[in-house]
Amino acid sequence: MNTIYWTSRSAMNASEQKLQVISNNLANSSTTGYKKVQANFSDLLYENIDRKGVPNSRDNNLTAPSHGNGVRISSTVRNNSQGSLLATGLSTNVAIEGEGYFRVKLGTPINGQEYGYTRNGSFQVDVNGDIVDEKGNLLDIDFLPGYENTKFTANNFEIGSNGDIYVSNENTTTKVGNISLYNSIGSGGFVSVADSLYIPVDGSNVYKDESSKLYQGYLENSNVDMADELSDLIITQRVFQMNSKMLQTGDEMYGMVNNLRK
Repeated sequence: MNTIYWTSRSAMNASEQKLQVISNNLANSSTTGYKKVQANFSDLLYENIDRKGVPNSRDNNLTAPSHGNGVRISSTVRNNSQGSLLATGLSTNVAIEGEGYFRVKLGTPINGQEYGYTRNGSFQVDVNGDIVDEKGNLLDIDFLPGYENTKFTANNFEIGSNGDIYVSNENTTTKVGNISLYNSIGSGGFVSVADSLYIPVDGSNVYKDESSKLYQGYLENSNVDMADELSDLIITQRVFQMNSKMLQTGDEMYGMVNNLRK
């Protein structure tokens, strides 16, 4: 009888966790550069029987069979597939086509990290003439020698597909630096600390990724598919309801058995 309880309970817990994942995806379906999260399940059905011969003096105990029932969420992974590009016409908007992340200097370090990484290219020029993200974090630009103090306006710069950034003054256009993209290798890569902001996990190595292109005047949409998420939402709700009913039925059966004993 306990099997019914544990199976239904684990399924309800897993369903509740998946509902939280789906809800977060739906809430960020319009967040620029957001990558949806997927929940992976693993079942708890196992049977390990240790068959031993004659016990020796060092091991006088035989291992008893063990088994488990139910399901759990084994991991949540971020789907890094490309989102569609939306033309905005704003020079401060930049989209990435391919892999990689923009690097921003965090106003306040997170877990000891001074830099964050994002796919959200919705930048703006602040009062100091710097290019910053929506949170005010400074976009990391590799300035050429002598151009470290370049000041930008909303319309005085252009960004090439390779990240080269040019500033126009009157009749001259000058290359002042490059916007590099970054990726990571190693155990875990990046971990999310906000909807579209990541920091590297311990043990991962961050490197410059030159395989992608930048598109000025565009933004990358979230890769959340509303139809898929809503379908998953309905299915997961049904799974939760079914297991809740199974738990109720098991309780009724247990009550009937107790009554038969009287």
